[in-house]
Amino acid sequence: MKRIIPTTAFLSILLVATVASAQFREGTTLLTFDVGSVLATSEYSSEDVTGTVAGFTLEKVLGRGTFNAGLAVIWVKGDETVKIQDGTEEKITYTSVPFFLTGRWNFLNSSFAANIGLGIGIHSSTRKLHEGTTEELASTTIGTALSIPIEVAYFVDPDFYLQAVYTPSWMDGTPLRDDIAHSFALGLGFVWGGEQDTTAK
Repeated sequence: MKRIIPTTAFLSILLVATVASAQFREGTTLLTFDVGSVLATSEYSSEDVTGTVAGFTLEKVLGRGTFNAGLAVIWVKGDETVKIQDGTEEKITYTSVPFFLTGRWNFLNSSFAANIGLGIGIHSSTRKLHEGTTEELASTTIGTALSIPIEVAYFVDPDFYLQAVYTPSWMDGTPLRDDIAHSFALGLGFVWGGEQDTTAK
């Protein structure tokens, strides 16, 4: 109990202090480019599927800097090696392109900023075996997608920031266990429009 009170007080002071130096400024547009890694589990082999992820988000800052709304497009690629019936190993490549409409709540908004969001959209995912006929090589599914991005950003100046984002994504109908993929990416963000916040540090 003794620790809870000082911690609560510190967080309250921190959140109040960020209002004066908000970097997510109302009316501005945010453009972020991200690249990183992805981890999932294959439904076929129960092995880990690792790979790369890249994408961009385009958002508008609303509600006095407390909320961002926009869209995100992501490209995901992962590989696994599996043994087929004759004992040989073949590589299977998974690619997915989810498109999300996003909303984020900025619970920290200063030189250091942070938010948690929700993305809802669709995806197109392909599973490709690297041996066989054209018909055997690839299968594609299209389905609904859901993501919960958790972002931490550092504003180098009011119009440019660096960010790290962790995103669990659910994509219906993929060859992944539970249709879940986890990604971690680093990005560059650009801000334009709106009014300059002269109190930002």
